[in-house]
Amino acid sequence: MTVGDAKLVVVADTNNLKIFEAQGLKITKTLVEMDLNNHHTRQEKHQGYFHHQSTPAHFFDPHTSPKDIERHDAAMLVSDLIDKLLKVGKSYQEIIIVAAHKVLGEIRKNLPHPVKQLVSKEIPKDLIHEDTNKLANIIFA
Repeated sequence: MTVGDAKLVVVADTNNLKIFEAQGLKITKTLVEMDLNNHHTRQEKHQGYFHHQSTPAHFFDPHTSPKDIERHDAAMLVSDLIDKLLKVGKSYQEIIIVAAHKVLGEIRKNLPHPVKQLVSKEIPKDLIHEDTNKLANIIFA
């Protein structure tokens, strides 16, 4: 193994994020482990049913479900963290992203173009709760 074959493995869902470093076919260390629920900044997430400061919704207004908003916010945060990690940390040859189908699509949509070029593999599965060994077996199979 050479120093230049470092990979960034990103495993995410709407609520959690884990970022690992891998060398060859083995995950070597955990770089980030984060609960994304504590990082949402949207005011609507914390408003109750009887909160009257906003204007009432109208029948013809476009509707976005709270789950879609949560997924979008989580994907934005994940994309920003990947971008910052690549700018500050050591250089990685490739990025592997593992996330549920809709979350993966949101992450892909929000990644900056230079980061998208490093993505070598996308796995549309929710594997956030798997242990590191099983995760490595699935990713590098």
